[in-house]
Amino acid sequence: MASSSHVTTIRRKASEHSVRTLPNAAAVGEGRKIVIVTTIRDRHEYEKEELSKLNNRFVTYIDSVKQLESLNKHVQIELQELQRLWGFDSTRLRQEYEPLMDKARQTMEAAVITKAQREIEMKRAEFDTFHYKHVHDGIEQWWNADQAKMSTLKSTLKANQIEIGSIKIDECSLDGRFIRLANTSKEEDMDISNWYLMRKVDDQEDIVYLLPSNFILHRDQTVKILTRESRTSQAAHDLVNFEIDSWGFGMNIITRLYRDDNEERATHIQKMAYPSRL
Repeated sequence: MASSSHVTTIRRKASEHSVRTLPNAAAVGEGRKIVIVTTIRDRHEYEKEELSKLNNRFVTYIDSVKQLESLNKHVQIELQELQRLWGFDSTRLRQEYEPLMDKARQTMEAAVITKAQREIEMKRAEFDTFHYKHVHDGIEQWWNADQAKMSTLKSTLKANQIEIGSIKIDECSLDGRFIRLANTSKEEDMDISNWYLMRKVDDQEDIVYLLPSNFILHRDQTVKILTRESRTSQAAHDLVNFEIDSWGFGMNIITRLYRDDNEERATHIQKMAYPSRL
């Protein structure tokens, strides 16, 4: 407002000076004099009004600048506070959660490794499955072929059985898995304790098996004497010869059953002739 008073004072002095610089005012007509004074007064009022408007706009501008400066200062204070808080919190959060992040990364790496190992194991299992299936198919083909040969051999087998009394050698499996004894009596149980089998296969060494003590073969019953390899198919009353894996097989096989006093009680003779197509 001091500037407004100063400007107004300057304008007033300029107007007064203009009035005083009319040296011939008395010679001018009264009407013209009034017009000049009125014009000067109007111009003075106009300039005064314009100056007042300028002063008002200036004051408004100053107030706006002060408000903006105050707002800017407030914003700077808030920004500094946020920077301080964020800087502290970020350090604290990093110190607090970095071990957890490291552990999570290690867990993820372990999971990736485990997944890769599982995939390798699955591929290996698929390969093993394929391999064992191939082996199984080969064994199955061999088994089928072997069974066909066995059937053919059975058709060409000449077996003679001789027995004294009711105990006989009922069957000798062609694959050497078992020898079966039978009590053909319908009425009498037979005590065959300590009886023994003697088996001769071609020119091989004799196989001897001693039946256990107190062994009773009931009437119309049979018993198998299995080997180590075939004992998985053992029935409750069957016996096992743990000294051998097979009773042997060949072209000429003689199996004899002796009593404990060495009396021969049964004989089973097998002779095989292989067909030419085999």
